Amino acid sequence: MKRGEAVKENESISWHPSFAAALQLELQAYADELEFQLEFELTSEPLKVDVLILKDGEAYIDKNIGRIFRHYNVVEYKSPRDYVSIDDFYKAIAYVYLYKNTGDKGIDTIDIREMTLTLVSLYKPTKLLDYLQKREKHVYFENEGVYYIEGMDVPIQLLIQDDLPNKENEYLTLLTNQLQEKEQLQRALMDYFQDSKKDLYLLMFHAVFHANPELFTEVIQTMQKLDLDPDTQKKIDDVVKEFEWDKKWREEGSELAKEEIAKKLFVKGMSLEDIAEATGLSIDKINKLTHHD
Repeated sequence: MKRGEAVKENESISWHPSFAAALQLELQAYADELEFQLEFELTSEPLKVDVLILKDGEAYIDKNIGRIFRHYNVVEYKSPRDYVSIDDFYKAIAYVYLYKNTGDKGIDTIDIREMTLTLVSLYKPTKLLDYLQKREKHVYFENEGVYYIEGMDVPIQLLIQDDLPNKENEYLTLLTNQLQEKEQLQRALMDYFQDSKKDLYLLMFHAVFHANPELFTEVIQTMQKLDLDPDTQKKIDDVVKEFEWDKKWREEGSELAKEEIAKKLFVKGMSLEDIAEATGLSIDKINKLTHHD
């Protein structure tokens, strides 16, 4: 499989569960102070935020992605095939307000001053940043891959996965369809083999594998040749079996996933040519999907 083919096939990947798992792994040192609620329902209708993080008391999270945290922290994630648009920015802020409204009516149970918003994207959303600066919102560089946005009701941070330091954010920076760091992936796999939280690692690795099958396979094959203890060697073999079993589902769901991605990108204003390049679908097919749905 060629590199370009691997990228075009990854629309069927469940990026959001893998992101939620990677985020929990990034912050596992603070597991006693943080509670993660995935796809938290904001209303009686199917409206959910990707991750809600509840921080205990006055605990301080001494990690680049968590220093901004207050008690209630809404996290919205965009997969490598998506980006944070201007409308996405305001929608995420609306999620913050909707979450505040889930408290007891008329009592102000959830204090807006105790809330934050985190937006996560693989690449820097330059149009959004230009838009905010023109409207006199203060956007400033806090750390590598971490930007703070001031001038709204709540503190907001923007995490750019492609710019985050690999050593400090080993898991979030693995969630890309252009992975090149073999040693980083091998370290993460060794963490998985030695850690009891195997379900989180496995969720994350599903996206990493399906987006970067050649590199993932190469790393696994390299590890199989190492002089490792029998228990670790067995775990490596289990990973190989796991991803071979899942391959059939991925191939069957690929075409349908491409069509859904194409519809979403069209609504966001992307050109037919760019959608065709991103999904591998023909322009005629995209026309039918977006004009005769």
